Amino acid sequence: MKFMMGAVAAAGLLAGAGLLGMQLLRPAKPTLDEGLRRVEHADAEGVDRIEQALLRSGARDEAAVVRCAWLVRRARYQQALNGLTPDMIAGPLNRHVLRLAGECLFHLGELDRAESLLVQLVAEHPDEVDAHRVLAAMYYDLGSPDLALKALNHVIRLAPLDYRPHHLTGVILMDNENFVAAAKQFRLGLSKTPPEEPRRVMQQELAKVLIRLRDFPGALDSLSDTKPSPDTDTQRAECFWSLGDARQAAQLVDEVLANHPEHVNALKLKARFIEEAGEGELAVPLLQKVLVEEPFDLDARYQLLQLYGVLGKNEERATEQIEYNRYRGLQDRLIELNQQASSDPNAEAPRRELVEICQALGRQKLADMWHKAADFCARRQRGQSKQGNSKPATDLNP
Repeated sequence: MKFMMGAVAAAGLLAGAGLLGMQLLRPAKPTLDEGLRRVEHADAEGVDRIEQALLRSGARDEAAVVRCAWLVRRARYQQALNGLTPDMIAGPLNRHVLRLAGECLFHLGELDRAESLLVQLVAEHPDEVDAHRVLAAMYYDLGSPDLALKALNHVIRLAPLDYRPHHLTGVILMDNENFVAAAKQFRLGLSKTPPEEPRRVMQQELAKVLIRLRDFPGALDSLSDTKPSPDTDTQRAECFWSLGDARQAAQLVDEVLANHPEHVNALKLKARFIEEAGEGELAVPLLQKVLVEEPFDLDARYQLLQLYGVLGKNEERATEQIEYNRYRGLQDRLIELNQQASSDPNAEAPRRELVEICQALGRQKLADMWHKAADFCARRQRGQSKQGNSKPATDLNP
């Protein structure tokens, strides 16, 4: 009897194991998370497979989110937004829908609505790292560095292996001439194994701030494993010159100008070398060439102004003094307006004036950025969309 009971029990165990084995061998039920992972890995076939499986199982909203995420990855933002509906925001997919809709609206230029959705998202889900990323990029583009830095701090906390928030933080600090803090951020970014191109850019930016700090050995070290380029070779030349190796510096600059005769920084450095060698007359055409390329370059204008004085070219000096004063005034006003915009993220007036200043300085890309920022501030103050009609952020229609 005991044997039979044991046999029955064993049979029951085997039957149970068989059921468990069937469960383990059965294909896993498709999930939204798996679909988003396929998107992250750029697996188009996997995305299609998961989307179709979700549709077959009746999970239409989950399938829509997967498709939307895939379209966002392919930069098809309007098509992605069209696949989302307002009722999805109030449902269990709230977190994903707010993030994707906010990112789409950001790229489509609907910045006020994008901000509203993303601020709502991080209030409800403070650890939503991608929302903080988009907010950081948005605030940086809008000339609100303090808000951008706040969002970047969240990204650094939530994505400790990501080099990108350190990079943008370093750029903001560098723009504000906080070179010591900028150098720290660039070094942190470089320590997180960025891809080759971002690594090269960060190495150049690190060298730039170290040169401003007069840490020439450190700047050379930051460039030690970068591929030669006109920019990096010019930076190396400045370091060698400052460290007393005039021959190596001159050789590098000459090589840059032989292949890139209009490279502005190399021209300025060459003019400095020539002037310090007592041949100021030969430096004049180099600086004039710089100012043809970049008339707002105050360093070159000041260098030329001083050179005219040394050479006794009083008439040319007087003419250059007028131009220097004009551009100096524009640059000072630019700095003042930047500070006003930074201190008040809602201020439209300084951003409007920055458009005019940047255009006068020949910086059209910056002018376009400030124009977008001013429009955003105007809409936010009115509480209206750019079409002039009141529209809640949760209305996902264009």
